[in-house]
Amino acid sequence: MHKQKQQNSHHIRDVAPMQPYATVPASSMPSPAITSKHSSGHSKSAALLAKQSQDLERALTQAKADELALFKSLGDTIDAQRATIPLQFLFERNMSAYCIQKGVETILHVFSTLQPGSDGDRLFRWHRTVKRMVADERDAAATAIQKHTKRRRDSRIVQRMREERVAMDAQNVTRILQLLALEANGRKNLWTIREHAGKIRERRAYEARTREEAAVRIQSAYRGHRGRVMVQRLRRIVADAVAAAEAIKHAALLRLRNNSTLIQSIIRMFLVRLRLYNKRMQDAIRADNALTIQVDIL
Repeated sequence: MHKQKQQNSHHIRDVAPMQPYATVPASSMPSPAITSKHSSGHSKSAALLAKQSQDLERALTQAKADELALFKSLGDTIDAQRATIPLQFLFERNMSAYCIQKGVETILHVFSTLQPGSDGDRLFRWHRTVKRMVADERDAAATAIQKHTKRRRDSRIVQRMREERVAMDAQNVTRILQLLALEANGRKNLWTIREHAGKIRERRAYEARTREEAAVRIQSAYRGHRGRVMVQRLRRIVADAVAAAEAIKHAALLRLRNNSTLIQSIIRMFLVRLRLYNKRMQDAIRADNALTIQVDIL
């Protein structure tokens, strides 16, 4: 494919630099010296003819150079545009024959549109017409190439977009299937989780009941033990209190007995002393009475 493209490029480059007016001699064109029959002299006409010939040759050289530059630019543009399209398009449109035919038509059209006048004006009009026609042909060729290129590019873009849309639809279908499978798996896991949650709630309720019953049993046993301990402690306290009360009562009775004994002994001593004092007083009174009696007697 690349070799065919290179061969076609060489063929167009060989055809492109055509010289449509290179074979036209200067002598074939009408000279102003021939038409000027009423000139002042033959030498003056020859000098004028030589000068016009030199001007014509310079103009022809410049026109050839400009034409070669235009053909080269056109060939480069065609090569650049052709590089963007497939070789099948070039072979189907027969670009080499098209270029040759268009070159011949351009030359014939230029010669047919030349108006009578001086050689300089003719060359100027020729050069301008060739440039305009080459530019028009180049624009038309570029427009046609761009049209087919854009159509092919747009078709490729549409095809790629269709392929991308098909791939995207396939991806969406795959994602939807994955989501459905994930949802089904999630629902299955959800039912499994709910079943496990129900079993966990039942186990927790059973454990709570068992824990509550065990706590009640432990509390009843503990409270019974604590009640017995408290009863024993209260009994011990009551026994200690009774013993202490008995001891206090015994001590009080003993102290009362001792006090009563002491009081009795004191009272008895006082009574004895009182009896002794009374006896002494009675003895003294008797003695005084006896003495008084004796004194009275005396």
